[in-house]
Amino acid sequence: MPASAKTTILNVDDHEAGRYARSRALRNAGFEVLEASSGAEALHLVNSKHPPLVLLDINLPDMTGYDVCRQIKSDSATSGILVVHVSATFVKGSDQRRGLEGGADGYLAEPVDPDVLVATVNAYLRLRSAEEALRESEERFRAAFEDAPIGMALVNSDHKIFRANKALSEMLGYSPDELSDLCIDELALPEEREKASSLLKQLFSGEIDGYQLERRCLNKNHAVIWINLIGRAVRNADGKILYGLVMAENISGRKRSEEERDRLLAAEQKARSNAEAANRAKDQFLATVSHELRTPLGAILGWARVLHNPTSDPQTTARGLEAIERNATAQAQLIEDILDVSRIISGKLRLISQIVDLTSVVRAAVDSIKPAVEGRRIRLATRLNASAVSVRGDPNRLQQVIWNLLSNAVKFSPEGGQVEVGVELADPHHVEVTVVDAGHGIPAAFLPHMFEPFRQADASTTRRQGGLGLGLSIVKQLVELHGGTIEAVSEGEGKGATLRLRLPVAAQDAEAETVPQGADTTRKRSRPELPMKLPRLLEGIKVLVVDDEPDARDLLDFILQKAGATVELAASTGEALELLQISRPDILVADIGMPGEDGYELIRKVRALPPQAFAQLPALALTAYARAEERAQAFSAGFQSHMTKPAEPAELIATIARMLEEAGKAKGLGQSS
Repeated sequence: MPASAKTTILNVDDHEAGRYARSRALRNAGFEVLEASSGAEALHLVNSKHPPLVLLDINLPDMTGYDVCRQIKSDSATSGILVVHVSATFVKGSDQRRGLEGGADGYLAEPVDPDVLVATVNAYLRLRSAEEALRESEERFRAAFEDAPIGMALVNSDHKIFRANKALSEMLGYSPDELSDLCIDELALPEEREKASSLLKQLFSGEIDGYQLERRCLNKNHAVIWINLIGRAVRNADGKILYGLVMAENISGRKRSEEERDRLLAAEQKARSNAEAANRAKDQFLATVSHELRTPLGAILGWARVLHNPTSDPQTTARGLEAIERNATAQAQLIEDILDVSRIISGKLRLISQIVDLTSVVRAAVDSIKPAVEGRRIRLATRLNASAVSVRGDPNRLQQVIWNLLSNAVKFSPEGGQVEVGVELADPHHVEVTVVDAGHGIPAAFLPHMFEPFRQADASTTRRQGGLGLGLSIVKQLVELHGGTIEAVSEGEGKGATLRLRLPVAAQDAEAETVPQGADTTRKRSRPELPMKLPRLLEGIKVLVVDDEPDARDLLDFILQKAGATVELAASTGEALELLQISRPDILVADIGMPGEDGYELIRKVRALPPQAFAQLPALALTAYARAEERAQAFSAGFQSHMTKPAEPAELIATIARMLEEAGKAKGLGQSS
């Protein structure tokens, strides 16, 4: 442009690449450009060269751009120089307000398109020229105003637009004459009009000299557009405010890019959070699987080894076989749950669908849960529909669903508590089964995750209930495969829980079948002969065994006594600490996963006990937690050795003997029995 051919611009920026890019764009546009990389250098050039306009970075090495601007504006010799802040860092509304209130004439946020930069610089220079020539020639001002590449409007003290340029007209979709009939506040969104009006009032009252903000406004078609809005008060030679000058830049494209970036960032953060949660759940599940499978396996394998001993008496044999059967059944159920989940996920779960009397299904499930109910002295109340209620489904899978719900209710109810199961028609098309207990209840934070696989309200090593956290997930999948729904309701911890299952009723003319008693499907497996003699290496040794599982305690008691040891048994940390003071054992053998206080807490308390002798007491962690980090945690807590369940009896005895020998407590080797 001819008007800018001899104009000198001072470009101040300590960032060489940014300074070079702006200088190049300005020189290509015909400007003469001076450069400074510090505040002191900029002030020197301002005082010596008097450039009409300074592009001033905020972040300078010796002082801030705000300070440089204040010094320029406070000196009467340089106060007329235009100062436009440019920054990629200080771009918030508060930063821009600080710059404008400090005397700056404008504010550009990097990155700035070279064409926009040149156009903006030209606009500021033209506006300054127009202000100076206003007293001499309205025509010169009109040319600068109309040719500005950004939208501009002149506003009177009533906030009414009395002149608008072509750029603003095109931006908003109004003709210049239409804009002249509008109050500028009307262009703002209804909820933002009060703020827009307040800024103009402050401008005309002289409270502020200018403002800059990004806001939304409405075009003629009532579409929302984002604009970068700059307002300045135009004064005469006497300082009286003549009108307000409002400049508007359409930044809708930039805002859309920012919103898309924020959306993608939020999506990425959510995906990463979900992946991390899934990874933690996987690790916790694997640890839980290891523990839940190894615990019954330890009792099974240990008693199997014991029963191969020719000296086993009939009472010991019966005791061992009972423990093996009980733990094998528990392990089979765990494995079946895992397989069910696999079948459901892969879509290979087969339902043998037929018309079934749901009441008989519930009765069969109640009959199958009775041993557990009686064992814990639970009162089981039933409210069953006297007439048959037919549904279409797989009777075995439906019985599995009801049994699972009842089993959970019994498991989480206190001994001597009550569980209630009911069947009733919810409406002509649906039947509802409810299972109510007065047990531990469900924490509100866990309720939404009740039916997710591998989720347990308490997955710590101190949890009171075992299991993989698959039962209710399988229930939900089976119910949905039958076209039903299930929900859990609880008023909170200690207030019990209600599980409500709803299934569609079969057609009235369908003939229902009752559920027969299921046959025993336990598989008989051959057992290889594994003859064993337990070495009597622990004659005269006192061993304290701590494990919350009765079968595990019995097995260890039997094995260690056969090895010649005197054995004390404890089921909890508190009980173990009491026995420790009384019996003064030579070695401690403890499980890790126990309710209340786990094995880690036990060994820490043992090491802290007086007298000092307990600090060196040999301690073996015998646990189903088998990961490397759990082994390291055991050593860190104070155990000297770690063995994974199931442990070979001979290996267990040898390990204890070795630990005693290392501790200087061995009392001589015994003989094999």
